[in-house]
Amino acid sequence: MTIPFGTSITNESLTVFDLDCKNKVEVIEYLAGLLLKAGYVKETYLSNVLAREAIMPTGLLTKAGGVAIPHTDSEHVIRSSMAIGLLKKPVTFNNMAAPSEDVEVRLVFLLAIAEKTAVITVLSRMAEMFLDPDVLSRTFEMKNSKELSTYISTLLNKNAVTT
Repeated sequence: MTIPFGTSITNESLTVFDLDCKNKVEVIEYLAGLLLKAGYVKETYLSNVLAREAIMPTGLLTKAGGVAIPHTDSEHVIRSSMAIGLLKKPVTFNNMAAPSEDVEVRLVFLLAIAEKTAVITVLSRMAEMFLDPDVLSRTFEMKNSKELSTYISTLLNKNAVTT
C-alpha cells in the first residue's frame, strides 16, 4: 500500500521539537497554524479538527507511549500534508478506542489530507507503524525536525514497515 501523494506529506518546516503546550487544544492550534500559514489548509480547518476531536478522539496508546492523530474532513484541506509536534511534556488526549480513558501523548501528527479516499490509507499506515514499539521509540531519538519528518515520510511510503 503506497500513499497516493508521494513522500511530500510532511517536511522540516511542519515538524516542531520541544513544543511546549498545556493541553491538546493548544497543540492542535499551534500545528494547525503552521499548516494554515504554509497554505495547506483552509480557514475552516482548525475549528473542524477541534470539533471532530471532541466527538471522535484520536489518542492512541501504544507499547512505547501515547500518540495522537487529529484530523478532519478533506473539504477543509487544500493540499495534503502533516504537521508533527514532539512535545516537551505530555498532554492528555482521549483514547480513540475508549473515549472515556485518557492517553498521555508526547507525539502528535496533525493530518491534513486533501484526497478523501487517502485518509483511511494514511490512518491505517500510521496505525501499522505504531504497532511496532521500535518505530515510536525511534521517533523520540531523532535529533532534528528534518530527520523526524524524513523518517515518518519514509515509513509511510514503504510497502511494509521495517525497522
